[in-house]
Amino acid sequence: MSWPEKNTITQSVVDMLNVNMKVKAGEKLLVVSDYPRPEDWHKYSYLRLEGMLERVILARLVAEIASEQFVD
Repeated sequence: MSWPEKNTITQSVVDMLNVNMKVKAGEKLLVVSDYPRPEDWHKYSYLRLEGMLERVILARLVAEIASEQFVD
């Protein structure tokens, strides 16, 4: 997985929220993701940490896109 870019995923996120989740303007959406704890930086491999961080960034972008596209 490569680092997600907002302009690349925006339409897919909007489609996912509209079609799959039936989100409507003004509705609340909770996006959660786990991020590496301090001890994880010593415990896990670089590749595993990179994957965790990519998912954190993706979750953040999904939340940003949703807040911009589904306003009251």
